[in-house]
Amino acid sequence: MLYKEFIRFVKALKPKVVVLENVSGMKSTGNFVKTIEKDLSLAGNMKVKSKLLFAPDYGVPQSRTRLVFVGIRDGDEFDFSEIKKTHGPETKKPYVTVKDAIGDLPSLKPNETATKYKKEPFSEYQKLMRKELKRG
Repeated sequence: MLYKEFIRFVKALKPKVVVLENVSGMKSTGNFVKTIEKDLSLAGNMKVKSKLLFAPDYGVPQSRTRLVFVGIRDGDEFDFSEIKKTHGPETKKPYVTVKDAIGDLPSLKPNETATKYKKEPFSEYQKLMRKELKRG
């Protein structure tokens, strides 16, 4: 029911576009998807669509399918067929692994902290995540 808090923010902020994602199993839970689409549509005066997407196809370092909702205000309608896969067999980029994503993080013992990297980034994903990191 966390989506209801999301709805509250949509009502308050009145965004032109919203994106909400959740577990794929929600698709097989009664009319829950239709309920979210309807509630989000009413709250934001939006056309809302949803689709199951395989997260690794879009550079996400997790091997699972996610249910994605996209709502656009004022009569525009989102077209999922226009989303281009960025990773995987149909592209020139391999899937991002967990090692690619967090393999540069230091090992920590309980209650230990670190504020600096001890290793240089060794994957494109790590370089991207550090892109705006301030050195100092």
